[in-house]
Amino acid sequence: MRPSDSGMREKASALRAALRGLVRGLGLLDRDGACCGGVTLAQCHALGEIADSGGLSLMELSRRLGLHKSTVSRTVDPLVEMGLVAQERDPLDRRRYVLSLTAKGVEVERRISATVELRCLRILEALDPASHDKVLSGVEELLMGLRKALEKEEGECDCVDL
Repeated sequence: MRPSDSGMREKASALRAALRGLVRGLGLLDRDGACCGGVTLAQCHALGEIADSGGLSLMELSRRLGLHKSTVSRTVDPLVEMGLVAQERDPLDRRRYVLSLTAKGVEVERRISATVELRCLRILEALDPASHDKVLSGVEELLMGLRKALEKEEGECDCVDL
């Protein structure tokens, strides 16, 4: 973006402010805060991905979450200790471990999903019904733009030199 693109800079600032409000409103600043069932927000996301996949490797989970493998390992280890996630060797590749939900993990993940779904329902109920489709398509478009922007960044986000 060139310095002369003041209109785009204003829109970028407005988008940043809106995203900050969204992050705060969803409670995403409290990284270690309990989400539901005594698990952290990051662990909630891990449980959801494991549930959606039916079983996956640590590497695949880190790809889906967009986090480094060591970070995901530190996120998953307590879930294994709590008896929510099983970690077993892949019978087809003994070097690889497959993560899956235990019966207790399925129960906790279902409770988390129901809680999040209820929150989304309450958000929609607070909006004008005529705007529901517009809001959903806007969020989907924002996500698509985010993915494209992240592909271009290729790696760590560096601070801008002023």
